[in-house]
Amino acid sequence: MKKMIALIFTLFIIMSVICIKQYLDISDYKSEIKAAAANKIKSCEKYEDTEESENQMNESMNPDGYADVAIRYIKTIKSGKSTDLYSDKLKKVKDILSEGLLDKLSPDMTEKEIEAEKAYIKNIDKDSITTTRVTDINYSYYKRNNNTYEVTVIYTLRTLQGDRNDLQRYLSRLYIEKADKGYKITNIIEDSTLSDGIY
Repeated sequence: MKKMIALIFTLFIIMSVICIKQYLDISDYKSEIKAAAANKIKSCEKYEDTEESENQMNESMNPDGYADVAIRYIKTIKSGKSTDLYSDKLKKVKDILSEGLLDKLSPDMTEKEIEAEKAYIKNIDKDSITTTRVTDINYSYYKRNNNTYEVTVIYTLRTLQGDRNDLQRYLSRLYIEKADKGYKITNIIEDSTLSDGIY
């Protein structure tokens, strides 16, 4: 009887040791899983930070983005009808102009003068109205510093008035800077006609 009790006690001890070992192994396994998961999260966060930084860098180094702003400005200001108000055109591109350049380009006119101009435009004979359109656009650019490009745009200005159809090539050079949101034209250093045979 004593031998039986001793055997049962021994088996109980062995089973207890096995259970404790399994519990410790499971705890270690859970700890390893938690550690691996934490490392995975850190790795993902690091990847996201790196990807975001690379995207921001690529965006700031995308010269076509600078050129798009220059072309938008030229098309908006140069295209249209002779009865279009310059101040109205300027409003359409004020989001891509620096504050200093916007002040420089804004016409020095009072509200009364603007209303008088609108009234005058209404009385213009339709046959004398000219229409202009920007076509055949080519551009180039070079980097001045980390955030600024000089963009050169060569384009054709087509002018229509009745049966007349005139073409003239123009050259514009603009300084464009990367801003917090998008791009800003900070200066227009040239906007002139090109002689025949050039470009």
